[in-house]
Amino acid sequence: MHVLTWAARRIGVLAALLAGLLVMSFLLLHLVPGDPAIRVAGLNATPEQVVEVRRRLGLDQPLHRQFLDYAAHVFRLDFGRSFRTGEPVTEVIGSRLGVTLRLASAGIAVTMAAGLVTGLVMGALTREGRRRRTETAFALGTSLVGAVPEYVTGALLALVFAVVLGWLP
Repeated sequence: MHVLTWAARRIGVLAALLAGLLVMSFLLLHLVPGDPAIRVAGLNATPEQVVEVRRRLGLDQPLHRQFLDYAAHVFRLDFGRSFRTGEPVTEVIGSRLGVTLRLASAGIAVTMAAGLVTGLVMGALTREGRRRRTETAFALGTSLVGAVPEYVTGALLALVFAVVLGWLP
C-alpha cells in the first residue's frame, strides 16, 4: 500500500506541475506588452485586419474561454500554426526533433565522459585526505560553475568556440 500512496502522490505532483505549466504558458501571451493581434497581423495592418486576426485567434473571447480553448488544443497536441511561416507547429517541432535528440545525446555523452574522467582524476589526487586545498578548490569551482544558468554558459561557450577560437560557424 505504501508504494501506491507514493505513486499517487507523484502523479498528483506531476498533474499540478503540468497544470501550472499550462496556465503559465497561456498567460505569457497576455503578459507580454502590446496587442498579440497586432504582432501577428503586422505593424502596418489596418484596424479591420487586426480585428479579423483577433477573431480568428479567439482573442475577442473572454479570458476563461480563451484558456479552455487553449487547453483543449494542447491536449489534442494541436499547437496551431507558426506566426512566421504558417506551418503547423507540430510539423515544425517534428522536423527538428531528430537533430535536437542527437545534439542532446551528444551533450550528455560528453558530459558523462568528462565527469567520469574528472572524478577519477580528482579521486586519485585527493585519496586518503591528501591535497586538501586541491579538493577544496575543485569543490568551490564546480559549485560556482554549477550555479551559473545554462543560457549564460551556452552564450559563453558560443563566444569562445565560435568567435574567439573560430572552430564553429
